[in-house]
Amino acid sequence: MCWFRDTYDPDTLRKAIRDEERRSIDLVASFGNVIKNIEVKTEFAAAKTGNIVFEVVSQARTGDNGVLGWGFKLEDTHLIAYVIPGPDEVYLFEPGQLQAYVLNNYAALRNFSAANDGYDTLGVLLPLEKAKHFCLVQATLPK
Repeated sequence: MCWFRDTYDPDTLRKAIRDEERRSIDLVASFGNVIKNIEVKTEFAAAKTGNIVFEVVSQARTGDNGVLGWGFKLEDTHLIAYVIPGPDEVYLFEPGQLQAYVLNNYAALRNFSAANDGYDTLGVLLPLEKAKHFCLVQATLPK
C-alpha cells in the first residue's frame, strides 16, 4: 500500500472490508470527500511474458454462457493497479480505458483459456508495452 500512498498522498488508505472485496475492491483511498476504490492485480508472469491479463468471461462451461469476467464487472472500481513482481513495478489504470482498449483491439489480442475447478476462465493478454501508453501512473515499488 505504501507505493499508492507515496504516489498519490491520500488522506486515508485502507484495505477493503469483506463487502467491498465481493465487489472487486481491494483498497479504498480518500482525498477529502472523494473516495477511490482500487482493484489490485498481481501479475507474476508479466515480467517474463510482457503481458497483463484481462478476464473477459468467468465460469465458462460447455453449454453455458458463463458470466462477465472481472474486467467488465468493475462498476464500483475507480482504479486498477497491476503489480508486477520481479522488476517490482506497478501500473495504475482507469477501468474504462482498459475496457475500451480490449473492445477496440479484441481481434488483435491474444486470447487465452485457463482451466479452473469445473469451469474455464476466458480472457485476453494485453501487451504491457501498449498498455503503458494509457496508464495513469507507472512506478517502481519501494524495496
